Amino acid sequence: MKTIQRTLGIFIVLFSILVMPVQAKENSSSSWMESIARDTKLSELSIPGTHDSATQYVSLSPIFQCQDTDIQTQLENVYCYLDIRLVLKNDNLILKHNFAKCRKDKSLFSRPLTLDDVLEDVYFFLGSKSI
Repeated sequence: MKTIQRTLGIFIVLFSILVMPVQAKENSSSSWMESIARDTKLSELSIPGTHDSATQYVSLSPIFQCQDTDIQTQLENVYCYLDIRLVLKNDNLILKHNFAKCRKDKSLFSRPLTLDDVLEDVYFFLGSKSI
């Protein structure tokens, strides 16, 4: 019985290591695209991006949180593709993941994250770069 428990314990430890979320290696090179030839087709590129990019602060976070950084930080970390899901509510485009609302900050009473918030981060990021 102890052998089975020990084997099961080792299996659980190894399994948990294998299924742990993998964090992308920090990349300090924000000019990685400079080395790509101008005649390269978009279909020939693998563009780094994030899935459900706006879910740093999302309701039901244990289930729906896919990111642990905000949009601005993702852009600074050289992610060039943002996956955002929009829903029209009261004449505002808000971000959601399934039925869970993406929020502006960690507070449970925080307002929903809007497209304007995301665009503000994108414009700030682009304004800080010499393009």
